[in-house]
Amino acid sequence: MSSRDTRVQIPAEVSTPVRAVVELFRGPFAGVRFPDVDNAQLEALVDQVVQARQAVDAARAALGSAQGALDEAIKQLGQQAERAHAYARIFAEGDPDLAEHVAQIPSEAPERVRRKASAEPRRRKSNGKSGPELPLAGARVEAVVSL
Repeated sequence: MSSRDTRVQIPAEVSTPVRAVVELFRGPFAGVRFPDVDNAQLEALVDQVVQARQAVDAARAALGSAQGALDEAIKQLGQQAERAHAYARIFAEGDPDLAEHVAQIPSEAPERVRRKASAEPRRRKSNGKSGPELPLAGARVEAVVSL
């Protein structure tokens, strides 16, 4: 295994010109040292970039987990609050002051029910085939009313 095989891959976020310089110092300039720049220093900085990339990836994963936990906690709180509100409405029925206080709190559940009830019914998609024709399909129907 050569020393080149053990080197860290340069992360994709690194610009093409910077990658080219690092590769230059990994290849033809591997043994060249300038007062403040050499292969070892560039490799150490590549390692820092890799570690920072890993930290960002871990933070994003943690954020995704935390966001999921927050969403679930909000959902559970909402469900429990709806239930508590329903109990409070029933409990307050005998006390006009309490009933007024409870009535001022908007309920999320009825609005969801209202939205579902007001939505247009879903229509079935035609599969392009026509079914059997009904006996009076297309016929004109007149109603006769006798008094």
